[in-house]
Amino acid sequence: YDLRPSCKETIHLEREICQPLAGSGTLFVYHTNRFWSQIKFAGAVIYANRHILSLYERTHPHRLAKMSIPSSSNLQMLDDPINSSLVVMNGNCQPSICGPIIIGHVFIHPTASIDRTAVIGPNVSIGERAVIQAGVRLRECIVLRDVEIRAHACCLNAVIGWNTVIGEWARVEGTPNDPNPNKQFTKLEVLPVFNVKGQLNPSITVIGYRWPKFTTFSFAVSQTNTLISSRF
Repeated sequence: YDLRPSCKETIHLEREICQPLAGSGTLFVYHTNRFWSQIKFAGAVIYANRHILSLYERTHPHRLAKMSIPSSSNLQMLDDPINSSLVVMNGNCQPSICGPIIIGHVFIHPTASIDRTAVIGPNVSIGERAVIQAGVRLRECIVLRDVEIRAHACCLNAVIGWNTVIGEWARVEGTPNDPNPNKQFTKLEVLPVFNVKGQLNPSITVIGYRWPKFTTFSFAVSQTNTLISSRF
């Protein structure tokens, strides 16, 4: 397919590929009535993660972190003085092993280490070899591989990238960006980097080595997408 010269560096899928092929008989679509979602920015990833975890409950419940809890409580609170340090959760907790407090749908990779005092959920996915220390609070976030979140840090509505270290008492908080539930065929609003006036739309990508303790990042602006990327 021969692109015009201005497209050699950057190709816009809808404009440069789909439109020219639409009338050529070589472009096909797949019709589905099931759930699907675009993933083009950090806020969309958080939204999709929530629905994937919900799907796991129906199709692959063994993938979700589960522990024995009192029927009168929605929190998973276990106590075992013998195992008071870091524990490894794989979704199948034995009665003799204590674990973190888990709320709602949570996926924890078998190689991740989670402190028994951490509070995780709802809608959290934790990747390979991640280390979650004492008192950490995670909600509506994705923690990728080899991340270290140190004691009493808080991460809300954020994607924590590979190899990131978040220091003690640090807070990373993004603003939720969900579709309008009052619209029948609603979808996530995908904002460009700049608006029609040339102004930068609210979107935050932090690329750094580590966050020192007592640091707070509170991104309280509309349609914020929070992405904490890996260290250099």
